Amino acid sequence: MNRTVSLLIVVILALIGLQCGGKKAAQQENIEIKAKAKADSIDRLVKRGKYLTLNVAGCLYCHSQRDYKWFSGPIISGTEGMGGQKFDEDFGGIPVEVYARNITPSAIGNLPDEKVIRAITQGISQNGDTLYPLMPYSHFSKMNKEDVLSIVAFLRTLSPIANEVPKRKLKISIHDVVPALPRNTLETNVRPEFADKVAYGGYLVNMAGCVDCHTPLKKKNLLDEQAFSGGHEFRVSGFTVRSANITPDSTTGIGAWTEDVFLAKFTQYRSADGYQYNPGKNNSVMPWTIFSGMDDFDLKFIYAYLRTIKPIKNKVIKNP
Repeated sequence: MNRTVSLLIVVILALIGLQCGGKKAAQQENIEIKAKAKADSIDRLVKRGKYLTLNVAGCLYCHSQRDYKWFSGPIISGTEGMGGQKFDEDFGGIPVEVYARNITPSAIGNLPDEKVIRAITQGISQNGDTLYPLMPYSHFSKMNKEDVLSIVAFLRTLSPIANEVPKRKLKISIHDVVPALPRNTLETNVRPEFADKVAYGGYLVNMAGCVDCHTPLKKKNLLDEQAFSGGHEFRVSGFTVRSANITPDSTTGIGAWTEDVFLAKFTQYRSADGYQYNPGKNNSVMPWTIFSGMDDFDLKFIYAYLRTIKPIKNKVIKNP
């Protein structure tokens, strides 16, 4: 083999080596890009889930312990998601005794996402029992699938807390109170565009379950024709309070409120100075400390939606 041929072979082998090395480097770079994109996607999902869980859907409002020696009963630090909060006839007039379940990884860590989603949106527990509809699964069933997945993703980041919750005591048949779920599915649910302020505000109002507390009861049932007109009574921790009329009635509701007035009702509780005081018997179950964390735009969207609902004249005495 002459020297020219030998040199040519060396050059060809070098080029092949460079090409192979280049392909491997490109493949590795592609793997790293995909891994980073996946991690970024999960981070965004968890961030969205944290916001919805803490400030809109208010999951931890029920599934934690609250300290009613302070205004609005803020969540006790270290109890987030552990469950055990009791709901009975005093709390909202429901004819049962139920306890919020433990939703930390200690309780749901081994459950597949499908089972957690089923509980959130269909009210079916891991044991196949139907949850009492104080758990607002009829509202959550209308949520966009990505939003539900984001809540599940965030719940899995909570600190695990071992807490065995008491069993519920039903005084009525669960089948008498189970709501009819919508025929739509998570696959077809659509989250409205931000550009449609009223529709997006309605989406948030549904997720927050505002109607459940701000609608009066008759014979333990919500009066749909009086939706959002207030008067729902709660007896908690030594005080009695009734929910406000949030329809756009100008004399007994919020019809005279401007957007700025509505916004200020929430933002004043964003710092501890706004709620760390003992109001005694003039306390509230309204989770101001939770909803105050909503983005200003979202609060404005909610205001826009509430302006469109039926105005109902109903004067509510807040602390009878």
